[in-house]
Amino acid sequence: MKKDHTIIPALTGIRALAVYFIFFKHHNTFTEEGSAANLFVNQFYSFLSFFFVLSGFLICHRYYAVGSFEKKTIWNYFINRVTRVFPILLILITATFTLQYISDKDSITHIIKSWLYNITLLKGFSSEYLLTGIGPSWSMSVEELFYLLSPLLFFLIKKPAGILKFTLSMYALGLV
Repeated sequence: MKKDHTIIPALTGIRALAVYFIFFKHHNTFTEEGSAANLFVNQFYSFLSFFFVLSGFLICHRYYAVGSFEKKTIWNYFINRVTRVFPILLILITATFTLQYISDKDSITHIIKSWLYNITLLKGFSSEYLLTGIGPSWSMSVEELFYLLSPLLFFLIKKPAGILKFTLSMYALGLV
């Protein structure tokens, strides 16, 4: 059996640890305000940035060839991304909004609109819908945007001064 050198199990494990720390940040059981344990766990938010950086590295390491813009490579890249994220996301978000509908907490119109923002991962770009549904899933918007832009990033990295141009373009876009 041929070993896949694009997968780095140790870093995948570290990435999983970051996810656990993020989970514990959102579900901090140390409720006594100001206690050392509460303050300590509240700092776990920093693992989200670590998770994003490490995920970016692993995606780049594994899918750098996507920058060649070969149709099959890009197709496989997007199929892998979608099938890894969306099935469970669809189930959990749909279950969340179904329960919200059953509990009559909101109008059906608002629930459907919120569901659409959540399922399309646009909630991360809307202050009104940012924390609807599964609150912490706003970060999925950032992650999926990275997945969407990665082929372009990989393509630019392969060009002389490409990463500089990409970085400056993203910086300029952020100023708008």
